Formats: sequence, structure tokens, C-alpha cells
Amino acid sequence: MENPHPQTFYTSGLTSPQGRKLLRQSQEVRSSTEQADLVRQSRGRVHFIPRRTFENYLLNPVCIAALCNNIEGFSKRKMPTSRIKKWLADRKHDPRYYKPLKVPARTAKTWINSVNGAWLLGDMFRDLSGGLVSFEKTSHSPMLTELVLKNSAKDLAEVAEVIKDVLPQPDIETSSIIQGAGESLR
Repeated sequence: MENPHPQTFYTSGLTSPQGRKLLRQSQEVRSSTEQADLVRQSRGRVHFIPRRTFENYLLNPVCIAALCNNIEGFSKRKMPTSRIKKWLADRKHDPRYYKPLKVPARTAKTWINSVNGAWLLGDMFRDLSGGLVSFEKTSHSPMLTELVLKNSAKDLAEVAEVIKDVLPQPDIETSSIIQGAGESLR
């Protein structure tokens, strides 16, 4: 089923649209009151991730450099992590990546929550590849997610907690079966 709401993630395993729990990207430029209203109106089936987009969790310079270096034709030379860090530092307070939100204070470490990470990655790919490679959310975000999981899983801990809270918890009998299966594979 195609997702009619591109900013919404459906949890798997639930087939009825009325019964689905939804994970929504954080602010989506919605106030906390609007978010609370959506949660209330959905009777608790809508959940928001703390950051503006999922890509905000993927803004890891080491992993971005590794991905760029694995994309054929991205650059003639190896992309150093330092270049990714500088690119992010030079643009992380650029108002165009926050619209229509306000840019946080330059000293704030909270920019990672409110910047539009997907827009940032889009411009980064275009700029650093000399216009040869466009950031494609549907292919590059999963690749970047794998790199972050392998190299810095803590970067995804916050979103993992939200997902864990949303997914149904297995009953004790199912948990023991799963645990026993895992032990027998060792």
C-alpha cells in the first residue's frame, strides 16, 4: 500500500488503516498543541519522533563520507570526513533549512532537532558531487541508516525508543520462544 502521507511511517504488521499506529516525523512544522491534538484525535495511535525528519538522525559526518565514497561518480577523489563536517558547520544555521521554523541560537546544540535534515542532505549531495549526484531519500536514507547502525548506533537510540514504545510487546510465551530460538542458533 502506498503511503498517502509522505511524512508518516506506518508500523508493520497491522493491516487495517483504522487500527494502524502511526509514527510521524516530529514537528512537521506543527506546534506541540497541534501534535497533542493529533495524538488525542487518533486515540493514541499517532506518535511523533523527536526530530523534524528521520534524516536528522543520519547527519553523521563519518557515515555520510563513507556513503559518498561508495556512490559511483560522486567525486573523483575520496570524500574526507572533514569536508562533510565543514559543509554542515557552514550551513547548519542557514534559515532556508528551517523554514518556516525559527533558526535556533548559534550556540544551541538543538539545531539537530529542528533543521530539515533531508533538505540539508539534498543540498550537500548536490554541492559536494558538483551536481552529479542527487540525494534520494528512498535509496540513500536506508543506506545511510545501515552505516549509522554499524558505526554509531547510539545516533538512532532516540528513534529506536519511540519505535519500541509503539510496537506491540510480545507476550511472555512468545518472548520465551524467540529467546529459545536465538539460543539454539548459537
